Amino acid sequence: MRTRLLAVAALLGFLATSMFSTAQSSPLGKQANKLDDSQEAVVLELYVTRVIWGADGTGTRETTAVFRVQAESGVQGLAVLTFPYTSANESVDVDYVRVRKPDGVMIVTPAYTIQDMPGNVTRVAPMYSDIHEKHITVKALGVGDVLGVHGPISHSETQCSGAVLVGVLVPRKFDLEGRGAGA
Repeated sequence: MRTRLLAVAALLGFLATSMFSTAQSSPLGKQANKLDDSQEAVVLELYVTRVIWGADGTGTRETTAVFRVQAESGVQGLAVLTFPYTSANESVDVDYVRVRKPDGVMIVTPAYTIQDMPGNVTRVAPMYSDIHEKHITVKALGVGDVLGVHGPISHSETQCSGAVLVGVLVPRKFDLEGRGAGA
């Protein structure tokens, strides 16, 4: 188990190091930092995922994201946030959803706007899935606003005993902290 975890950590470290060094040393990496994003509907300014796993397979995956909304289509795309999870072994807690207006005013989306619903696949075939979704209607989002979201997903049990499964979607920062036996 420990050998597998070390192998996965080494592979993730190697990939992160090679991607970082390639982006900084290549002309394309320097050019990518100067790309004009003024025509984009939404710009992802920050995305941080922090994963903590215990030796028993339980753990937490915390995600923090900050989006800059630049067009009406971005407002429509982010007006309702959806967090899918499996209800048998996961729970979603949303710490905050807040909108910062261009004048600096902060508007917090209240917790009562969060709805827990069965996922689409569960509505179609309820016998085969326990996928649920938390839907959050973002309060007062408009063009020029900055949307901040933070929430942990807690895993009460592992689906694959003795294994830690982590998927990463190219975050700007990734923090993997193992708390297994002897760690």
